[in-house]
Amino acid sequence: MASGLNQFIGPLYDELDTFNRESTGFIAGAELDTSLAGGAIGQELSAPVGNAGKVVSVVEGVSPNKTDTSSVESAVFKVERSEVIPIMLSGESAKGLRASGNNERVMRTLIQDAYRTLSNRIETYMAEKAVAGASRAVGKAGTTPFGTSADLMDFANLAKVLDENGCPKTERTLVLSGAAMANLRGKQTILTKVNESGSAEFLRTGYTAPVMNFRIFDSQGLDIHAAGAGTGYLLNGAAVAGSRELAIDTGSGLIKAGDTFSIAGDDRTYVVNKDMASGDTVLSIGRPGLKAAAADNAALTFGGAYVPSVGFHKKALVLGTRTIADPATGDSCDDRTLVTDPVTGITFDVRLYKEYHRSWLEIGIAYGAAVMKPENVVLLLG
Repeated sequence: MASGLNQFIGPLYDELDTFNRESTGFIAGAELDTSLAGGAIGQELSAPVGNAGKVVSVVEGVSPNKTDTSSVESAVFKVERSEVIPIMLSGESAKGLRASGNNERVMRTLIQDAYRTLSNRIETYMAEKAVAGASRAVGKAGTTPFGTSADLMDFANLAKVLDENGCPKTERTLVLSGAAMANLRGKQTILTKVNESGSAEFLRTGYTAPVMNFRIFDSQGLDIHAAGAGTGYLLNGAAVAGSRELAIDTGSGLIKAGDTFSIAGDDRTYVVNKDMASGDTVLSIGRPGLKAAAADNAALTFGGAYVPSVGFHKKALVLGTRTIADPATGDSCDDRTLVTDPVTGITFDVRLYKEYHRSWLEIGIAYGAAVMKPENVVLLLG
C-alpha cells in the first residue's frame, strides 16, 4: 500500500482541471507576486512610491533653484490570512469506503471541494480589496452596465478615468459582476459580429479578446456593496487638487470603505478608502486624490448601495501567496507536497498528519492582497 501522500497524488492532481469553480477574474487579472508574501501574518511590507513634486521655473544665478517638493510614500502589503481545510481520514471510515469501492471517488470529491473553497475565498477577498482601494467610480448605482445594445460607453468611461490618471495603456483588466457580464454577452451583439470587428470567439465561448485594451473577466466574488449611512457632510476647509485627506464636519452617520461620493462643483465620483469610525472627521481617498479644488463648506453627496465591476491595471492589484509557516523545530507533519493550480497559478500547501487510528489531510495557503496603485483602479457601478 502506498504510504504518506503518495496514495493521494492521483486525486490531488487530477482534480485541478476538473473541479467545479466559480469565476475567479481577480486572481486571473491581477499580479501574482509570491515574493511579497515573505512576512508573518499581519506584518507590513512597504513598497516605495516616489512623487517628483511641483515644477519650478529656471532662475539664472549662482546656484540652481533648490525648491524641493518631492516625496516618497509607501504602498503597504501584508499577508492577512493563513487558512487550511482539514479532511479527516479515520481507520473505520476508510475501511468502509474501500469495502464499498468508493474510497477514491470520495477522496476526489473532498479534495475537489477544498480547492474550490480556497480559490473562492481568495477571489472574494481580492474583490473586497479592489473595491475599497479604487480611486474613482463611473456608471450609475442600481443600473447594470452594458444594458443598452451597441452602447460601449461603459468601456469608454473607464478608459477615460484611467487615462486621466496616467495608467499604462497595456495590461488593463476589467472584472465584471455576473449581471454585467450577462448584459455584455446578451446585449452587446456588436462584439459578436465578425464583419464589424466583433469576435466569433465571444459568440462561441462567452469570452472575448480585449475591448478598448481591457482584458475581460468575470467574478462571483463581487457582491452588493452595502453603503454606509453618511449624510449631510461638508468640507471643513478648502481642499486643493490632489488632496487625499479631506476634513469634514456637520454631517452624521458612519462612512465605509468602498462608499462613493461627489463634491459640489466637481462632477467626478470618488471612492472612500478607509472606514470612518464614530467621531472621525477625516475622509480618505486614494491617489491621485481630488482632480479639482473644492471650497470650504462644499457639500458631499454619498451614493447608495451598488454592485461593482472593477477596471484596473494588472500591477495595480497584487496577490501574494505562500505556504503555511512552521516553527523552526517543525511540527508533527508526516508528509508534505506543493500542488500548483494550472488555471489560477496558485500553489496549495498539502500536508498529511498521522494520529492514533486516524490521519488528517490538510490543504492550505497563506495569502494577502493589496491595491498598490489606487490611481489605476476604477469602479464601474451597477
